[in-house]
Amino acid sequence: MHVFLLGILFRHNAFQAPSLVSPQQLGVFDIHPGERELPLPLKDDLHDVPIFRRAVKTLVGYEMSPTEPIPYGTMAGWVRRIGELLGLEYTTIPYNLRYNAANELDNNPSISEALRNLALGHANSDPFQKHYLGREVCADVWAVVRGEKQQQALLKQACSVGHSISKRRPVDLTPEQAASVNTHPWIRKLTADLRKLQQGSEEYRQGLLKIRSAKQSLRRALMRRIREKWTNAQAVDDIERQLQGRGFAEAIVIGKSNPQQPAQRRLMKAVLTPASNSLEGQCRRRNNAIDAIVDYCTVMEGQGAHQVTRQPAVTSVDSTTKSIDRSQKSFLMQAFMSVFRMKGRERPRRCFMCVGAALNIPEPEASELTHALLIHDTGRECHDDEIRQAKFSSS
Repeated sequence: MHVFLLGILFRHNAFQAPSLVSPQQLGVFDIHPGERELPLPLKDDLHDVPIFRRAVKTLVGYEMSPTEPIPYGTMAGWVRRIGELLGLEYTTIPYNLRYNAANELDNNPSISEALRNLALGHANSDPFQKHYLGREVCADVWAVVRGEKQQQALLKQACSVGHSISKRRPVDLTPEQAASVNTHPWIRKLTADLRKLQQGSEEYRQGLLKIRSAKQSLRRALMRRIREKWTNAQAVDDIERQLQGRGFAEAIVIGKSNPQQPAQRRLMKAVLTPASNSLEGQCRRRNNAIDAIVDYCTVMEGQGAHQVTRQPAVTSVDSTTKSIDRSQKSFLMQAFMSVFRMKGRERPRRCFMCVGAALNIPEPEASELTHALLIHDTGRECHDDEIRQAKFSSS
């Protein structure tokens, strides 16, 4: 965790020492003879600034808010999604980290009850016993009663949340499952009510939002039911297949992740590098990770575009070879021309700032991004509100 903190500090030049700008400089420091520490003071204007801040949409894109932290709801959604991707059986929440830390402090013989309460911010032990102490007895009671050696490591693993991890556990709905909510009586009723409203009115817009919210609720409920039934159903299938000598079934791949960008690949490689046996190697590993974090902090991430399936065009072999070089240029030119008025009173509907940012991306995925800009109407979602506010404030 300290590596990520140092990466953010170096990214924002947070140290008071103006010459401290690189993690490689940390290895040259020494402590003054007769002293036992060398503080690294931060700039005074950063004392009340949150470390992890939310992204704010501005007229020119997204920027980090100077004072607002990432909302708890956003963090909770990320933590829940991480638990799903890991294959955990139970829903993960941010407080799981605090629960786990509290129980580890309680099980450590060198941590007293008073020190545990101080670390958790509790006045006494009542909150820990009521809300933090695990309800599963993670002790080899049978071995204690019989006076035998306890298998504590085995019991701890069996009682942990990670014991239920399975990469085969469903993460997302299949297209058929997601589309099944459209036939739900609730959705049909809302759709019928929507047809009675005038398109473009405020009531019509509210009706669309209500249908969208209802579909999301139904999809979440369906996903929850599928995950709850999966454990026993999959166990029965594994047992039957092994008894019949067929082995385990191949995992079904529902979705495919987008390829990692260079900065993300460098970050993952640096963070997941195995620990070194020497102090020099460990410092080098730390510095590489800090540099990768600093590099990744400059990357602006956006919402992923929906994958659109298109029918392949029928072309001859000769024309296919010549069209490969023109395909990327055609998408770039279409994206460039889409922000101009082409005829009459027709108004462009695409954001010129988003298109300009996509045209300046120095990575091979730029053509894919401009393709997505041509497919989706991004102007209303990106900067129309900011442009109107700027015009209003200047008038």
